[in-house]
Amino acid sequence: KSKWEQIGIQKRSGVALPLFSIFSKNSIGSGEIPDLRKIVDWCGQTGMSIIQLLPLNELGDDFAPYNSISTFALEPMYLSLKKLRKVDLKPFRKEMRKLKKDFPTGLPNVNYGIKKAKIEILRKIFETVNTDDFDKFNIFTNKNYHWLKYYCLFKILRTLNDDKNWTEWDLKHKYIAPFTTEKILKKFETEVKFHCWIQWQLFEQMTSIRKYAKRKKIFLMGDIPFLVSRNSADVWAYKNYFKLHLSS
Repeated sequence: KSKWEQIGIQKRSGVALPLFSIFSKNSIGSGEIPDLRKIVDWCGQTGMSIIQLLPLNELGDDFAPYNSISTFALEPMYLSLKKLRKVDLKPFRKEMRKLKKDFPTGLPNVNYGIKKAKIEILRKIFETVNTDDFDKFNIFTNKNYHWLKYYCLFKILRTLNDDKNWTEWDLKHKYIAPFTTEKILKKFETEVKFHCWIQWQLFEQMTSIRKYAKRKKIFLMGDIPFLVSRNSADVWAYKNYFKLHLSS
């Protein structure tokens, strides 16, 4: 009851859509988080007050929105390079223009190669920043470390195991010991910070859109996968929570 009272009990209409299907002149490859501003404005103009989004969780190898590799992490493909926080983009403008040319929007299908290409330029940008000076980044990391830790480990170990399903990893990674966990986190500290930095940037852009929608009195309605993907950081880290023998 208290939740409904916060929202207000009244008839409402809205629109459901996947973020990758909307785009603006600033988008690269697919729809990006800041593009939601246009949908917020459109909803206000048409009398609708709800935007329901397909899951924004990081996509798996099949790029299906309901088969994500993390219950918590957002998809890096949706990150707007132009809206990155605390970075100097001047040295990367030429690369960004080329990226936009190579991955245009408005085509019948999304070229999911944009994810790899965008992460490559994000890695270059990350190398120019000092996250130790970012209070908001450090607060975000500390607050969310309970899932960031295993998410980052999962990403790192996937790379070390040739992007195979975790069930095909080396035994020492498949069933990882606490000592090995801490050893890998320390050895790949920069890589851990990189993945955390991307998730922080995604969080900041989503927070900005949420505040904008709230000012316009438009509600953002999220969606999550009905089941946790077998090949995910969550299942790998908490195998004892799942009856894996009942699923192929």
